Amino acid sequence: MASGKNYFEDLLCNDDVMRHGSLDRLVDEINETKDRTIYKFLSDSGSEDFLWSLVTLLSSSETRVASNAAYVIGSLAETELGAQRVLSLTKGRKAASIMKDLTRMLTSDDPECVINAAGTLGTLAETNEGRGWMICQPCINEVLTNITTLLGCENNWTASNAALVLARITISEDGCHSVLNHPNSPYILTRLIQSLGNDAAGRGMNSAFAIGRLLDMAPGKKRLLNCNET
Repeated sequence: MASGKNYFEDLLCNDDVMRHGSLDRLVDEINETKDRTIYKFLSDSGSEDFLWSLVTLLSSSETRVASNAAYVIGSLAETELGAQRVLSLTKGRKAASIMKDLTRMLTSDDPECVINAAGTLGTLAETNEGRGWMICQPCINEVLTNITTLLGCENNWTASNAALVLARITISEDGCHSVLNHPNSPYILTRLIQSLGNDAAGRGMNSAFAIGRLLDMAPGKKRLLNCNET
């Protein structure tokens, strides 16, 4: 990297080695000095272009690259300014690919890739805008299917992230309807009930919240009370 050049700019490079190297360095610096690195990234005049580059890296055939891109996007979205910037991408030309790529990553054989994708989806679902965008995506049923499968994951953090996604989606009535209208809704409800009491990393607590929200709706209450696990 040339002297005085911001390494973020390498995210825009056509050379994959340089792009991936820049991404690796960004991940390392977020792990070491998260707040400072995120502030530096978001304050850069080229941050919007850098974010778009990260979105394209989500579709990388290299699992580690896609996983790192998801990790960075999720980390940025944890801050108020970062969330605004990331959510602005949902109005752009590659909006649909974001959810599709993150959903695909949920079925990866790489545990780190799975936990990063689930964590990013959970962060995006934290705000009304992000949650509404997710629920309206054509792949929402696939998201719910993959996330529900992860409730039974042996990795407690992955399972907790999955439960968090469901908890945040069900904050809204539209989200509850997405769960109840899902082709395999009984499976989702059963897995939520089975997760109760498993609080090693918050899985049970998040599942309880989702169940509570579904119970607030007459159809949800009826389904849950008739569920085989109750």
